[in-house]
Amino acid sequence: MSQDFSKLFINSFIIFGGCFYLYSIFIPFFRNKLLDLPNSRSSHLSPTPTSGGIIFSIIGSLISFIEGNFIILFVLPLSIVGFIDDIKNLKPSIRYFFQVTTIITLLFFSDNSLFIPDEINIYSFFLFILIVIAFSGIINFVNFMDGIDGLVGGCILVILGYFNLNINLMFWPIIPCLIAFLFVNWAPAKIFMGDSGSLFLGAVFVALLLKSPTFSDVFDLLILLSPLLLDAIICVTRRFLLKQNIFNPHKSHLYQRMVSKGFSHSIVASIYILTTIFLSIIVMYYNLYVKIICLFLLLFVGIILDKYFAIPFLKSINLRK
Repeated sequence: MSQDFSKLFINSFIIFGGCFYLYSIFIPFFRNKLLDLPNSRSSHLSPTPTSGGIIFSIIGSLISFIEGNFIILFVLPLSIVGFIDDIKNLKPSIRYFFQVTTIITLLFFSDNSLFIPDEINIYSFFLFILIVIAFSGIINFVNFMDGIDGLVGGCILVILGYFNLNINLMFWPIIPCLIAFLFVNWAPAKIFMGDSGSLFLGAVFVALLLKSPTFSDVFDLLILLSPLLLDAIICVTRRFLLKQNIFNPHKSHLYQRMVSKGFSHSIVASIYILTTIFLSIIVMYYNLYVKIICLFLLLFVGIILDKYFAIPFLKSINLRK
């Protein structure tokens, strides 16, 4: 067992070093070819290269495949679509088509009875549609939350660590790749992950759900993602109730409004990451009742942050006008 752990550690260190070296090579190239210029909805102030997620997506996927994780190959194309979107701004319908195609492919090749019904009838068909919509929502919500340095990468890193330690080791190669990326993405970021990274990580999370053996494992993973999910869901709901176009770019997420209030990217990202770490400890060692209590506690903390540590939601909308 100790030999296996030592081998895993050494391999992870080599992968980390390789990815870090690749970033040192490609960041200057991306600075010339793929520059994210600040605008009214940006949380960064200076032009920064983007689409760095394509590196950890490709390297993590290829090594996972070599290690026997074949399902990762169905996730990688979404990173490539995101990379093209970073360059050419694809139509939302094209992006969504590839997301749905990825989800359906993952569903059929995951062989998970939790999500694939035994019988084909009208009820199972509608259930299948709901699952596809829910999973596409997760992918897009993760994408929406990628707006400040280190936030999405840090939270997903914690979730991947939990999954590989407690459920299945099949996604371990993505972890050192993501750590290498965080070294260049932590504030002040030298490069952003772009859609090539955020769409990939959203789809990887869907793959984690599909590789979870029990509903309890699925629920635990959703709890770990709840700091990102709740921020995105509550923001979309509030904008919808205010008759805002929920598909238009904005700067109304809680994390964005905290930055607008004056908190640094590092502080805001750390709050979300530390919350995810806290939740991972809860799901590992405590029962369902404690988990539910923690979710309500998370909502309460979110309300406090919203009221006292972020600019008002309505003001964030008016700032765009």
